[in-house]
Amino acid sequence: MVRFISLAALALGACASTCPPALPKIETVEVSVPIRKPCEVPPVPAPAYIFDSMDPAQPIDAKVAALLEDRLKQAQTERLLRAALDGCTQ
Repeated sequence: MVRFISLAALALGACASTCPPALPKIETVEVSVPIRKPCEVPPVPAPAYIFDSMDPAQPIDAKVAALLEDRLKQAQTERLLRAALDGCTQ
């Protein structure tokens, strides 16, 4: 019986002892991450509108003609801006 008690005490003593914790293994991993290249397009110049430089005393038909011409300029500028944006998003 003494043998059994000493064997049990030895077994319990072995379980109660603390082993030094295993050190974590440090591993370097290389990860490829895509980086977007900044879009470099030439700036689109702002159009010079005729209506902005008109005399307010001019007749209404001249003002309307100027506004229609300015609208065409604006449409052309918008096409240039959209083309520049499309070039950046591809």
